[in-house]
Amino acid sequence: MVQTLQLLVQKEITVIISCKLYSIALRLGVSFDNLVRENVGVDNVDVIYAGQPLIIP
Repeated sequence: MVQTLQLLVQKEITVIISCKLYSIALRLGVSFDNLVRENVGVDNVDVIYAGQPLIIP
């Protein structure tokens, strides 16, 4: 039996200009749904403020 080990690598970034979470996901090539799930503290996905830290899955 072969077992597969998956390593989850997360990065944290700090937003430098206000934008939408969807555009960040597109720019970084990550799933929007995963980005939302990792950043449960984000109140409004349509407004991400400069200086706000985000976890990138």
